[in-house]
Amino acid sequence: MTKSCTTVKSGLLGLATSLIFGNAVANPYPAAGNCAGLPRVSVTTPPNTCLQVVQANLKFPRGVVEEPSGSVLIAEMGGWAKGKGRVSRLTMAKAGGQWVRETLFEQLDRPHQIRSGPDQKIYVGVIGGIFRFDPKQNPPQQEWVIGGSSGVVGPTGTGLHPLNNFVFDTKGNLIVNNGSSTNQCESLKAKPDATRACPEAQENPPRAALLRYAMQWPQGKASAPTVLATGLRNSMALAVHPTGTLLQGENSRDAIHRADSKLDDARLPHDELNVIIERDRVQTKHFGWPYCYDMNATSPEYAGSAIAACKDKAAPIKLLAPHAAPLGMLYLTGKHASESLIGGGSSGNQEWLIVPYHGYRQGAQRIVAWRVDANGLPQGNPINLVHGWEADQKSARPLGAPVEVAVGQAGSLWITEDRNGTVLRLVKEQGK
Repeated sequence: MTKSCTTVKSGLLGLATSLIFGNAVANPYPAAGNCAGLPRVSVTTPPNTCLQVVQANLKFPRGVVEEPSGSVLIAEMGGWAKGKGRVSRLTMAKAGGQWVRETLFEQLDRPHQIRSGPDQKIYVGVIGGIFRFDPKQNPPQQEWVIGGSSGVVGPTGTGLHPLNNFVFDTKGNLIVNNGSSTNQCESLKAKPDATRACPEAQENPPRAALLRYAMQWPQGKASAPTVLATGLRNSMALAVHPTGTLLQGENSRDAIHRADSKLDDARLPHDELNVIIERDRVQTKHFGWPYCYDMNATSPEYAGSAIAACKDKAAPIKLLAPHAAPLGMLYLTGKHASESLIGGGSSGNQEWLIVPYHGYRQGAQRIVAWRVDANGLPQGNPINLVHGWEADQKSARPLGAPVEVAVGQAGSLWITEDRNGTVLRLVKEQGK
């Protein structure tokens, strides 16, 4: 089990690496005019809004969070090699409309998620652990919460799905992904054994699970993990509603056609939205992987096996596009719902669930939004919030790959897009 990460260098002095001067920002997208003073991305957005390029030349930007000052913190994964990641801060200079990038931490091991905690410190998920820092310190100091030198076991951090995604629940506890080490519980030489339970799901802690770390406040000390939910192949999208409802975006299996040639890998399975907790009612459930897919259909490898028992598994509340690969998720509630730019800013106090489709196949890449009920449960069909992100040779538009979304000032939305190394912002168009 991975318990620590590459040695981390921190500090702010002399580490500003890029400036943005109005429309002079480096732009990997084809010229599409102006969006509130910055280059516009040629995608479709709600009426009277546009998507602007705030920063480019980043190293696989993933997590994003806005600070009270309006500065933005970015977790840059750096690619799949170890020790190439960093945490950056984007700050608007006082004059000239310039954005300045500073490196706060570097040589991190594939950071994915970054969030503000109940103690107002910033939490960063890396391979095998989570550390935090005080954003007001200069230079900031790293403190391990789980994994690393904390003495509390972190997520396993190996295999096909090592990345660390996490969220705080309404009680301030940490909910952490422990992704599966395989695609479909296969070994290097054989398909899954349909006569016994998936071995990696029997590990301690189990793979393909969500782990819950009870946190003691105000010191922010984590206890040993307990298992919140199982049968979740890779929980790379998590969001908590103010009522306590916790939703998970499932990255479902690949290559289903290899087990049954009658099944179309391009169309099956769908990725999923799962209700892990509804209104703080915690009940440990199994959500099907690797035995089941979609609405509790039995995986072909387990056809006729008593192990599957798909009728007894928890079904998703919604099916997403096949291979949508959600890597982030956000609720817009309260003040943020009233300020929302969705529907041209006319949504009133309607609450929304925002889900980026990162995708890794042409056509899935977009950001969708569901209206949610008072419990935070998505209703009906989603609307396309940002779409038309497919690669286009005629206009030289590259394929987009949105990762995470975060609330910005005046109803704006921060968006990371890792394929082209950009931080984007959905804003209201000037004069509208």
